[in-house]
Amino acid sequence: MRILIIGCGLMGSWFAEFFARSGHKLYFYDINKNSALRLSRKNYGVALSSLSRLPEIDGVLVSTPIREAGKIISNISRLLKAGKFIIEISSFKKPIWREVEEARQRGILCLSIHPLFGPRVRRLRGTSTIHVEPSNPASEYRILRKLLKGTQIIRMSLDEHDYA
Repeated sequence: MRILIIGCGLMGSWFAEFFARSGHKLYFYDINKNSALRLSRKNYGVALSSLSRLPEIDGVLVSTPIREAGKIISNISRLLKAGKFIIEISSFKKPIWREVEEARQRGILCLSIHPLFGPRVRRLRGTSTIHVEPSNPASEYRILRKLLKGTQIIRMSLDEHDYA
């Protein structure tokens, strides 16, 4: 798959390394250009200087602070074609749920997940990932299975997730 990772901090970098090892073609964007360039120099993929014109991608992983995630989901969902995906990994879902729903209304598969593992994990076997209120369970599950092979997917409601 061709994936754009927005936010190249700790978890974004973990996903970059994991996806690169899995053979996916990657692009990176971060407001801190050096973070994206660092991943590019590791030969994980290509750093982008702007999001104004996206390369041909299948989807986007949003790995940014919550205060930025909603705005990014909203903006990127306007740039993607219907049928593409966005995966967001924020720790709380309610602050960005309106933007998730709007992206879905635009025809974007917007997956809201919470990996229950940290950046030291090398293999996903034995890990769990929360999948919050899928709008298209079968399609979203196929994407997660392809990208996060080995992790156990646990569905949860928005309220259950944020309460936990």
